[in-house]
Amino acid sequence: MSSSKNLEYKKTSFLNKSNSAFIEQMYLKFINKDSDLPESWKNYFLDIGDETDLIVKEIKGPSWSPVKKRIDLDEIQKKIETKDKNFSSEKKNDLVDQKDFAKGNSDSIKAVSLIRSYRQRGHLLAKVDPLEMRESEYLDELHPENYGFKKEDYQKKIFLDGVINKEHSNIIEILSFLKKTYCGSIGYEYMHIS
Repeated sequence: MSSSKNLEYKKTSFLNKSNSAFIEQMYLKFINKDSDLPESWKNYFLDIGDETDLIVKEIKGPSWSPVKKRIDLDEIQKKIETKDKNFSSEKKNDLVDQKDFAKGNSDSIKAVSLIRSYRQRGHLLAKVDPLEMRESEYLDELHPENYGFKKEDYQKKIFLDGVINKEHSNIIEILSFLKKTYCGSIGYEYMHIS
């Protein structure tokens, strides 16, 4: 019994909600006897054995329904073509969005790396010498250019997801916070605490 149900499922598993627009498009091609319809779909719709008139009547609903729905195959075909055009234009927009998304992800990762470097090494630049006898050395790893940020990127909004208690920030704000927190007269260094 279960093997027959499995076979039935295997034959009809493609008939789910996510494929409904595609199946509707194939059925319209079948109704219109379109030569572009693959042979397997023709066979599938022929095997169902439903008559087009009965399907249209069923879609229209019962005769006693208050509002009669009119089924216009041309209108349905136009809707499908519009969806196809929208899908192709969305695909083009997605390519642009994906590039922006990848760049945004890259900037976020670089900003978090900069923050981590300040957490690890920022205490080395802390102003803990009241007589100012010690010169603080320049550390490349604490400079944004070391992470690929250019001067023109300093005002750009970067997603941080709350890393420094902010969802979004820019390099200038991040550096200001980091210098105040890790390089001030009290320098925090907690990355090596065990």
